[in-house]
Formats: sequence, C-alpha cells, structure tokens
Amino acid sequence: MSIEEPKSKKRKTSSRLSKAHPLGVKPSGNALVAADGGRAAKELRAKGLGNLNVFSDEILITILADLGNPTDLLNLSHSSRFLYAFGFFDELWKTVFVSMKGTSTRGPDRWLGTWRRTLLNISEDEDKPISCHGMIYSDALYRSFQCSQINFADHLDLSGTAAPPETQIPRVSYDMSSDDFKNHWSDKPFILSTDKHNCSEDKLPRWPSWTSDNINERFGDVVFRQECVDWRYSTYKQYMEHNSDESPLYLFDCGSQAIKTLTSEYTVPAIFQQDLFSVCSTAPSFRPDHRWIIIGSERSGSTFHKDPNATCAWNAVIQGEKYWMLFPPNGIASPPGVHTDDNESEVTAPCSIAEWVLGGFYREAIEMAKDETMYVPAGWWHLVINSNQGDNIAITQNFIPEGKQFAHALDFIKNKPDQISGFKDQRIKDALTAQELMSNYSKTRPEPQNIHNQGIELEYGDDDGLCMNDKVFDLFINRLRDSAYKDQVDSALEIVAKFERERVLKGQKLAALEHEKSSKWEELTNESEAGFSFGFGFAVDEEAENNICIN
Repeated sequence: MSIEEPKSKKRKTSSRLSKAHPLGVKPSGNALVAADGGRAAKELRAKGLGNLNVFSDEILITILADLGNPTDLLNLSHSSRFLYAFGFFDELWKTVFVSMKGTSTRGPDRWLGTWRRTLLNISEDEDKPISCHGMIYSDALYRSFQCSQINFADHLDLSGTAAPPETQIPRVSYDMSSDDFKNHWSDKPFILSTDKHNCSEDKLPRWPSWTSDNINERFGDVVFRQECVDWRYSTYKQYMEHNSDESPLYLFDCGSQAIKTLTSEYTVPAIFQQDLFSVCSTAPSFRPDHRWIIIGSERSGSTFHKDPNATCAWNAVIQGEKYWMLFPPNGIASPPGVHTDDNESEVTAPCSIAEWVLGGFYREAIEMAKDETMYVPAGWWHLVINSNQGDNIAITQNFIPEGKQFAHALDFIKNKPDQISGFKDQRIKDALTAQELMSNYSKTRPEPQNIHNQGIELEYGDDDGLCMNDKVFDLFINRLRDSAYKDQVDSALEIVAKFERERVLKGQKLAALEHEKSSKWEELTNESEAGFSFGFGFAVDEEAENNICIN
C-alpha cells in the first residue's frame, strides 16, 4: 500500500462577474449608498405594500407561504411591483408546492425550470419578468439568488497556500489490507485512490458505468426520494438539468424499486466488507437503512452532519466530482457556524451550503474525483458539495468496522438511545419476539422469518407509545454473541465501561441507566392503574450504577 503526497493548492483569482438579479433587486445595504440614503426606497415600499409594510421581509414571506394556493399568490403578486417581487421569489413557490396535497408524492408532469413556472404551468418564453430596478433593496429576496449563483470551484480554490500536511486527508491505494485498515486507519479519514502507479490493476474497483441518461432509460418511471419530495426519475432529471435553486434537491434514495437492482451491480471494497452491524440484518432484520444511491446537480450536497448511530461510512463517486470538508470529533468546537447542545442532540447550522461558504467559514476542502472512495470515521463532521456541472452520482454505505470504532458504536447505542435513528419499532418487536422464542424453545423453535406466519407473538405493547430504541443495545449484543464476531464483544464492552466510568467521574449522567429507570417507572405506573403491586423487580439499579463506578 502506498500513500500519495498531498498536492499544494495555488491561489487563483475568480474572473467570474456577479450576475444581476432578474428583477433588479439589490441587497439592503445598497440603499445606503443611494443619493437620498434610501429614503425613496422606504417610501416606495410603504406605498407598494400598504398595510403589509409593517412586516419585515422575512415575516412577509412566511405570511405569503401560508396562502398555500398558487392562484391567490399569483393574484396578490399583480397588486404592486413590491408584491410582484415577493411573488417572484422562487423559494416561496417551492414551499407552496411541497405543502400542497399530493404534489410532493406525485410530482409535476413536467418541470419548467422554476417552482413558480411549474406550478403555474407557464413556459420560460411566456414568463417575462417586470423590472423593479432601483426600487427594492432586500436581503431576504437577494440572498437566495446570490447563493444560487455561487461557483464553488472559484471560492474553494481561494484558500491560498496548502494547509499543513497533518490537516490534509491522505490518498491511499486500493490495495490496503483489511488488517492495515483495522489496526491503523479505521479512525482516520482517507481517500482510496485509483492511481494505477500505486495500485495493481486487479486491485482497482469495478464501479458501474452509471450516467443520468442510462438510469433514466432504465428507471425513468420509478419514484425516487429527493429530500422533501418523491418524484419519478424522469422528472427529477429535468429538474437537475434546469434549476436555479439555492439548495438544489438532492436524490438520496434507499427504498425505491430500483435500489435493489442498482446495489447488486457493484462490490463493496474489500476493506469495508467486515461490518459488525450486518448481524442486525439476519432475519428478522431490524437494521436501519444503510445504503443509498446519491444523485444531484451542481451545487447540491449535504450540510454539516455526522453519520447516524456512530457508524462509519464510505462514499464512492461513480460520475462527477465532490468537495469534502471534515472536522474531527471531540474537538474544541463544532465546525464554524455550526452550533450544538452539550449532547449534540440539537444542531443549528446555516440554511444552505452556499451560505456557509459565502460566509467565509471554510478553511480547506478536498476534491474527490470519479472512481475514488472517501472513508469517513464515526463522529466526524462532514459537508459534501457536488461540483460537476454534469452528472454527480455516488453510492454510500454506513457500517461498523472491526477495530477502534466498534466500542464507540456500542457506547453510542447504549448511552444515547434518544439519538439513535432509523430503527423501526415493529422490526425491533419482531426481533425481540424471535429472540425470546429462540431462548425458550431452543430445540423446537421455528425459523425467525416464519414466526408471524405461525401466529406467534409476544407482548411488547404495540400501542404503548414508547420508543423501542432502548431495546436495540441488548438485541445487538445478543446477535453479536451468536456471530463470527463473538470474540470481540467482551473486550469492546470493557472499553464501553471505561468510557462510562470517565463520564461518571466528570459528573455526567449515564443515559442507559436513566432510560432503564424511566422505562421501568413507565411499567410501574401502568401496573398501578390496574392495581398497585410492590413487586418492583428492579432493585438492582443502585448496584448496577455502583458497579460502573468501582470497576
């Protein structure tokens, strides 16, 4: 295995000129340099909006979105040039579109370039914007347009000299061994490179030759998930090729009819094939969705996030290019501009990727090309931007590798049950039913997948309204002990206990104990409704908590 030397970036300047807003809207600060200091603009706003002038631009947009009817919004926009400018704001029409019953799942028959034109069924030739030049100064109306014009390549190449080598993400060859990954690389981000000088031909991946066109030929009528909508791929392809959204819709699909076919057309890189979470896929499966096809136009992408359930991820570019920005876990702070609470259960971030970049928060980005694969360890903040003007297609999977990441995943699932995601309550109940039957009827137990066909069901309270996430840890451990990974469980649990002791010494509560107590208190209060009983059955709680402190 070889490691490529990071390449230095040279500073280059952008020659791209800013495009004028189609209506002539300008940022609010421009009014200050007008000859009259913006007095005329204020008078025109009051006259054009009437009683609505008391509202800020942001509140007015919210009020107009609540109209929820394209005809009403269109008629109102004909009342004055000011209301026309607000009625031209395409993010407003997107909100109306998504809120309308059926449109987000059915999708439009044709995409006509903007949300407004699509809802009103007017072509670009029929849509002749009315100039509002010199009248309207509004950050709320201008910012979205400004962000939609960003060229990320220009902005992200203005970082000047290369970052220090220790902050750069290395490229390594595809011939990395599984042991090398497990022992030395599982906690570090890296890119698997296709450089043939560093890797033998037989080790290079055989990724599918998907393009937007051939996916459309095969699955044009299939409905895929694109963030807040579910559209046929043929409609989404029209959208990708012609939109001016600040944050273009991003196809991120794991449940379409096409996904099973598409995911059978590639092989997971060898070093990522050992996946401890795979034990949850055994029937009856309770594993969350973990593999996706990702397709998007230029400027689409994902804002800063961590992968769910303390899983790691790999992301392979099939077509196009991506920019990545990563920040390590347990750092001094979250990424600039991103704010969280102490447990990172609540995250506040800028509205869009473009807003974050234009705000000057970025420091260093790394570009990933076709056929390369990014590895992201658990807990790393990352932001991803599609930078290619054509197809941007990728596949990604979440997994738990052997090695250092295993204990961190167990710790997260055990002690942050309120933050684990993707688990379906009914699937957990099915797995609990199978586990109970297998322990009670070890010799005569039915196959797990046939349990419900035989009408056997245990009581786990279908209607109790309780989240089943606090059951996941025990299920996961039991599955692991019955798998090829059983020898790794005890050592990983010892590390989890160490993490817990450290948190207790720092005065932090253990969420696992809190959930155990709250769950049993729920059971106790439910029992009291039918007749109180002193058979608590949880006298071990104090002892369990003390054991964690003294081990």
